[in-house]
Amino acid sequence: MQIPNAVGTLTNSVLPATPTQGALPSQTGENADSVSFAPVEETSATANSNRPPEERPNQQAEQAVTENASRSETPAKESSETAEQQTERKAQDDRIAEQRAEAQQRQDQQIIRQLSARDAEVRAHEQAHAAVGGQYAGSANYTYERGPDGVNYAVGGEVPIDVSVVSGNPQATLEKMLVVQRAALAPAEPSSQDRRVAALAANQANQARAEILSESRVANSSDSADEAANDDTAASDAKAKEAAEQKDKDDQSKQEREATGDMLIAERL
Repeated sequence: MQIPNAVGTLTNSVLPATPTQGALPSQTGENADSVSFAPVEETSATANSNRPPEERPNQQAEQAVTENASRSETPAKESSETAEQQTERKAQDDRIAEQRAEAQQRQDQQIIRQLSARDAEVRAHEQAHAAVGGQYAGSANYTYERGPDGVNYAVGGEVPIDVSVVSGNPQATLEKMLVVQRAALAPAEPSSQDRRVAALAANQANQARAEILSESRVANSSDSADEAANDDTAASDAKAKEAAEQKDKDDQSKQEREATGDMLIAERL
């Protein structure tokens, strides 16, 4: 290699480097600032090309190391991306869970409102039966359903009521059945069972009316017979009295005739 000299055009001859001397010298000549170096890669390649084959590095091994390093960087990148995806997925799952919780809460509130309205309706219905039924109605019994808030709400109910007849007293039966009928129809919206009870009470009230009418007819017939008997007795008494009066008159007339005959006889004597 020739290295320019800063003083003139003279050149110094440099012997080529032997294999035992290694790489090129770092500086030669009086002016080191004018030295030019080949790039590191080119120098290494030049040096490797100048080496015997047995001393040259294994290129395949170097390539494998490079590929392994690249592969080691890829999983780290993928691992980083997976962590980000997991974070996003967790945030998305949290949002979905929150939305479901809000939807469940709205549904629970709607169910509670419906149960509360049903509870008020059932209690008003049964209390109407009991209030009108009075002594013939029993205490209300309710069927409950537990709401999402843990409260028991009445969803059904019944009030027992006495629909038996009063034995031997159709008038009392009639009055009782009228009360039972009003009690059965007392709620604003009577149920089918309420209407059946009202129909039963109406039927028994009609039977009581029939019995009352029958008894009234029997009583009237008896009174008529008594009156007829009394009339017959009065007529007999009147006839007997009239006969007695007539007999008295006849007796008096006979006595008068006898007295007149005695007088005539006396006058003739």
